[in-house]
Amino acid sequence: MTESVSASAKPPDRVRSLLVTAAKLGGSAFFLWLALRRLSLREVAGIAGHAHAGLLALGVLLVMLQVPLTGLRWARVSDAIGQPLAFRSAASIGLVGFFFNMVLPSGIGGDGVRILRVGRRGGNLRLAATSVLVDRVATLLGL
Repeated sequence: MTESVSASAKPPDRVRSLLVTAAKLGGSAFFLWLALRRLSLREVAGIAGHAHAGLLALGVLLVMLQVPLTGLRWARVSDAIGQPLAFRSAASIGLVGFFFNMVLPSGIGGDGVRILRVGRRGGNLRLAATSVLVDRVATLLGL
């Protein structure tokens, strides 16, 4: 009888996964609401109506190209300092970091997320922090 009590006290993995997903969706919806609550759709439509479609498409293309290029650069930096990071992982982690850099008031939050994501994948946090710092320096030198 003790086994059935302990088994029922712990929610199954599927229920837990659904709860985590629901919490993430709820949090995302809340932050979207915070960001958009004072947005005037008429103003947005007016600005969009005067925008040049070709320049908008070019802007979207450049942002889409930024993710794989950043991933490639960060993967090479990570390999060079002894923290191998596959291109796909670097690009996907970089995309998450890019999101947080856009949403948070500073660019440091996205860098912290990148470091933590590498750590969650089994990487050394010190080397991950070094790779992000060197990646930042390489970006600044490139500019």
